[in-house]
Amino acid sequence: GSYRINVLDDQSAYPTVALPTTMYVGDTITPTFTNIIGGVDLASVFTFKWKDGNSFERYDKAVSPKLTKAGTLKLNVSVKKPYAMQTSGNSSPGSLDVQGTVTQKLLNIVYVDANNGDNNNLGDTTTSALKTVGKAIDHVAEGGTIILLSDCSSSAVIEKSVTIRSADGNKFTFNPSYIYVYRSVNFASVNFEGLTVSKAAGYTGNITFNNCTGTISSIADSIANVTVENSAFGTTADGVLSAANTLTLNNSSFSGKFQTNNFVSTGNNTLNIVKNRPSCINGSITIADPITIQVNADDFTKGLKVLEIPEGTGDTVQDKVQLTETQKQNGLYKLKGQKQYNGTYIIVSQRADAAGKIAVANEPFINQEVGEPYGNLSTAPNLYGKSAEWSGFSNTAEKKWMADDVPELTVVLRTESDM
Repeated sequence: GSYRINVLDDQSAYPTVALPTTMYVGDTITPTFTNIIGGVDLASVFTFKWKDGNSFERYDKAVSPKLTKAGTLKLNVSVKKPYAMQTSGNSSPGSLDVQGTVTQKLLNIVYVDANNGDNNNLGDTTTSALKTVGKAIDHVAEGGTIILLSDCSSSAVIEKSVTIRSADGNKFTFNPSYIYVYRSVNFASVNFEGLTVSKAAGYTGNITFNNCTGTISSIADSIANVTVENSAFGTTADGVLSAANTLTLNNSSFSGKFQTNNFVSTGNNTLNIVKNRPSCINGSITIADPITIQVNADDFTKGLKVLEIPEGTGDTVQDKVQLTETQKQNGLYKLKGQKQYNGTYIIVSQRADAAGKIAVANEPFINQEVGEPYGNLSTAPNLYGKSAEWSGFSNTAEKKWMADDVPELTVVLRTESDM
């Protein structure tokens, strides 16, 4: 029971073991030995112990493991009884140690399956999917694609440009507690495609929502650019989509509140307005085709603030926004720019009620003849040189109000000290 079988080829030299010089995640490797008798079955003679940089054991003592983790890889090789090899000046059975570095192999396509995936997988096939988006970010190349095979709620920090989309023919829910998209030098650009998005928050960088539905709770104003295209998308009741640079809408419906420096609208877009939470544009406004404004029926009132815009842009913007045909009510309502004490807004303007009566005192209705302003100025004490005059009517021949006229009333009052 005390016999030993020597495995050295040359008794005068010590054996060595080495790992491949270059190792990538996904590679299957086999250690290389020197001075070992040829034809030795490595699995029968040696015990292989693999550890990562944190000294956690990996690969279940495999002789030729498939690498699944980047970073430091350590190997300890010892002989099994009754075999022996001399590795130093003594004659004990001995063992060998070696380590190397495993580099992450970046893939153009990475699969994620929150139900059946495993973060020890490579993510390179549907049957070897990862479990979380955060892990997939480590595996995907710059400009690559992460394909979801199930609903996913994992969070992630994204430091590279990438597309995250549902597998073909599906629209899975992407519901992270947070997603941070950033890059220290150049902003990362992330494209969410074919997803139902919910609760995502905490963005910087550039983001595109393409063919998406659902709502987000918030996007911070540190984000550079946001694009929403071919989507029915919005924010929660208290959420805000913010863009420090430009928000672009293209053939989409957006519900809720946004705020942006610059605003671009192309194609057929609809804004679904939330009462008492008008969206805000601080800088340039480019609208190719009129935007349709949809207001909840219970919120539809004269004076409703739809959009806050820069001072001096009211006339231009009001020509580029329109109510739905239902809410126009045969021309009795329209959108117009109005400067108020706390900013300039696009508001809902009421012309007259369905019966043709003046809806608000002093405001004309369609086909009403332009006459004296409503009310009696003579009742105001200590006022002289009183005058009031309507303007803004387009039918100057008959002096009648027409649809789309914007009436303005000018009142001149002077006190006795001004006389």
